[in-house]
Amino acid sequence: MTDKKFESVRRAILKKGEIGLVKFTNQKAYASDREIAMLAVKCNADALKHVVDELKGDHEFMLQAVSHHPIALKYASDLLRDNESIVLAAVEKHGEALGFASDRLRNNADIVATSVKTFSGALAFASDALNGDYDLVMSAVKSNQHHNLNFKNNHEYKCILRYVSESLRDHETLALEAVTKVSGNFEFLSERLRNHDAITLVAVQQNHWNLNYASERLRGNKEIVLSAMAQYESSLEFISECLRADEDVVLAAVESNYDSFKYASENLRNNAKIALVAAERDVGVLQYASDILRDDKNFMLSAINSASSQYSSALHYASDRLRDDEEVVLAAIKKNVNALKSASQRLKGMVGSMDPVIFFTAKLRADNIMAKLDVPPLTPTQMANDSKKSGGKI
Repeated sequence: MTDKKFESVRRAILKKGEIGLVKFTNQKAYASDREIAMLAVKCNADALKHVVDELKGDHEFMLQAVSHHPIALKYASDLLRDNESIVLAAVEKHGEALGFASDRLRNNADIVATSVKTFSGALAFASDALNGDYDLVMSAVKSNQHHNLNFKNNHEYKCILRYVSESLRDHETLALEAVTKVSGNFEFLSERLRNHDAITLVAVQQNHWNLNYASERLRGNKEIVLSAMAQYESSLEFISECLRADEDVVLAAVESNYDSFKYASENLRNNAKIALVAAERDVGVLQYASDILRDDKNFMLSAINSASSQYSSALHYASDRLRDDEEVVLAAIKKNVNALKSASQRLKGMVGSMDPVIFFTAKLRADNIMAKLDVPPLTPTQMANDSKKSGGKI
């Protein structure tokens, strides 16, 4: 190949990487050229799939390739994937390359130990025997390296206790270290350790979701549950029935996540204080409040006035009686005029095309005056006639 031609090919490969090499694979001279192939590999390890098998089985060539990109090991010949020096060079760069090594080398303690220093998740590819080795597994836990070859934090590889032996999942020291580093490891502990107070407390303090994997006994432990409740978007869903009836626990839960209210005990869903805390965040939770609260005028007025939503109204969840109460409806439409849609048919019919806020304000004022004079309140027809006489103003 002339220097001029080589430079042309070189520029194409450097510019396009794998795509640049594909252009030349129909010409054997290019696909087997060591210099062009190595330039391609330096740009993109996947370029190796286009080179001839002779290069994939060349020790010197593949050693250089895996030193640049450890993923290049997957294209090496079977013989080289069983070669200690090639595999060691790859895993020193990134431990995930262990997944492309031979079964024999996945059972090599030195190679696996090197792998977990750069990628804890390399345990996924180690032999069962080595996944039962305390020192090696502890080394992987402490290295706490989780970026895979795609440079993403892969949850599957982060929770490395899923790969270790049953005996190590029941080892307290290892378990505490693993859960402290990555709380998701808690899911893979033995049943005994998921009933361990200290380990479970550490786990739920880092991630409330771990409460789902705790023992039934600890899901009824107030200290542990409150620690979980302190987490963002914690829920009552996984705790014991006893604690769902505990006011402190339920209040902490709805302050963290209003939707937890639906998991509260029947008695606490009749607790005005807790229901209001939840409703302040989202009035939709009132659908889970007791019928007694939804028919309590003072409670519903408080819920209407304290709700933060501008798009929905607590009136929608009030009892039929209160949706026909003029004072309650006025409070709701002052907050959000669209709340009139949730009023009773009787009240909506009375308003007609008039401004609902003006209408109910005037009607309540008039009814109050009439009551003091001991005169029957105005009927809707009288209100409408008075409106016409005043040019649409009440």
